[in-house]
Amino acid sequence: ARNFGHLTAGVAPGQGDDLMNRTVLLGLSLVAVLVLASTGSAYDRWQLDFEQGKPSIVVVRDALGKGTPFLYVPFKVTNNTGKERDLTLSLVAISDTVKSEDGVSKPITMRGGFDARAMKAIQTREKRKFLSMTQMQGKIGAGETKEGVAIFANPDAEMDRMELRVYGLVDPIDVVMGKRFYELKVLRLKYTRPGDEFGHVEDPFKFKERKWVIEGERRELPSEK
Repeated sequence: ARNFGHLTAGVAPGQGDDLMNRTVLLGLSLVAVLVLASTGSAYDRWQLDFEQGKPSIVVVRDALGKGTPFLYVPFKVTNNTGKERDLTLSLVAISDTVKSEDGVSKPITMRGGFDARAMKAIQTREKRKFLSMTQMQGKIGAGETKEGVAIFANPDAEMDRMELRVYGLVDPIDVVMGKRFYELKVLRLKYTRPGDEFGHVEDPFKFKERKWVIEGERRELPSEK
C-alpha cells in the first residue's frame, strides 16, 4: 500500500514534514503573541473606572450670615486593571460664561480643590465621608475604590452649561509597534442648568453627555535606551 502520510500537494516527497513543521511553528508563534498581549506581557496601558455623582451647590455661611456658594462633585475611582497604579487625579470645571483677561474673553475655568467649611457641609448633607482631592493622590491598589469630592469655590451664578474634565484616569503613554506616544485621554462630562435668572446659582444641574476625548495632539516620544 502507498504511504501518503508525508505527501502534500505540489510538494516533493521528503519536504512535507519540513513544511508542516514550519507551519506549526508559525501557528505557535502567533498564539504566543496573542497570549502575551492578553496576559499584559506586552505594554500594559491602563485605564481606571470613574463614577460621577451629581454636581450640586452648597452655601456656607459665616458668623455674620454671609453665604458663600460652593459647587461640589462626588465621585468614585476604581482600579480594575489588576495591578497597583499611580493616581494623579484632577477635575476641571469649564463654564459657558466668560471673563476677560488682557482684553481676551475666555470661558471661566475652575479647578477642583478643598475647603474645610465646605467639606464639613457636604459630608453633613451627603451623610458620608469623602477624601479630598489631595488625599486622592498617590497609589490605588488593584481592586481598590476611592471615594472623593471635588470642590469649586464661587461658581458663576449665570452659568447655564458646564463641562467637567477628569484628568489622570488613563496612562498617557501608549506603545504601538515598539514606538512610544504621549496621548492625553480625558473624560468629558457635560451638564446643563435650566432655570431663570433669580436664584440661578442654586438651580440643579442636568446630565447631558459622557465622552472620552483626546486633548491636544498625540506625539511620538524618544525611544527608551
